[in-house]
Amino acid sequence: MDSCILYLITVSILWSISPVLYKKAGVYYKDKNNLEALKYLLCGFSIGSFGTLIFVLSTTKCKSLSKNVTYTYAIPIILTTIISKLIYNEAITTKKGVGIGFILLGMYFI
Repeated sequence: MDSCILYLITVSILWSISPVLYKKAGVYYKDKNNLEALKYLLCGFSIGSFGTLIFVLSTTKCKSLSKNVTYTYAIPIILTTIISKLIYNEAITTKKGVGIGFILLGMYFI
């Protein structure tokens, strides 16, 4: 497997985990548990920042910057939707399903 794809998948996973941690921080903040909220906030920020660092490194490994941008912005949308369904039991509406279908179709043609 191309090292470029490994970088892009790693970035996508890290950028998908980050919003879940931010949401958890918001839940703790709402419950007035500021210490736990701060922990999840810092953890989410650290993971997102590490993903950004790997994204910058991937620009040197991948030949196409448009491929970088497409993969690292499309895959987190899909992964975050799946994670939100599994963890928070959020509904995947028809509109979201069609959007994810278009994303996958667009990634196929790149």
